[in-house]
Amino acid sequence: MMDTLTDELRSYLIQALYDEDAATRKRSHWVMNDEWFLEVRKLTDQMGHPLYLPPVSVTGPEILLGLPVEIKADGGAPHLELNP
Repeated sequence: MMDTLTDELRSYLIQALYDEDAATRKRSHWVMNDEWFLEVRKLTDQMGHPLYLPPVSVTGPEILLGLPVEIKADGGAPHLELNP
């Protein structure tokens, strides 16, 4: 059984993603710091599939719930930002 923090983090990420309209989601990426990224990498869905996908190539992006991930020292908790 998942612990409460894990369930809350998973729910938070999914809610944050769908709080944005589809057009904005397509132009966004996740931003977070290393500590949060470590926790996010452990998350799975209800069927045990990971929410995080490693890069498919050496230069490819990390993917979380279908969007690229940017790790920044001052990134804080996971949140969406528009692509530059």
